[in-house]
Amino acid sequence: MPGPDWLMVIRGATEGRRHGAITGLGTQAGLLAHGLLATVGISAILAAAPQVLIAVQVVGALYLLYFLHRTCLPTSESMSHWCTRTGVTGLSSECV
Repeated sequence: MPGPDWLMVIRGATEGRRHGAITGLGTQAGLLAHGLLATVGISAILAAAPQVLIAVQVVGALYLLYFLHRTCLPTSESMSHWCTRTGVTGLSSECV
C-alpha cells in the first residue's frame, strides 16, 4: 500500500510548495503521535475497555464531520477566492 506521500505531491502540485510542505509535516506529526500512543500502551487500554474505544470512535466521527463542514462546503469567501483565482465571472450566482 502506498504511503501518504501522494497527498503531499497532489497538494504541492495544485496549491504550491508551502501547502505541500504543511501537508507533509501534518502527515509526519500524525504518524509520530500514533507511534507514541502505541508505545505508551493506549492501544492496550482501548482493547481492554470497549467503552473507551466507542467514545474515541464517536469523537473521531464528529471531528471528521466538522472537517468536512470546514473544508468541503463552500463559503462565500472561499467561492469569491476561487472565482478570482480561476477568472470565472458571471457563470453562477456565486461568481458575480
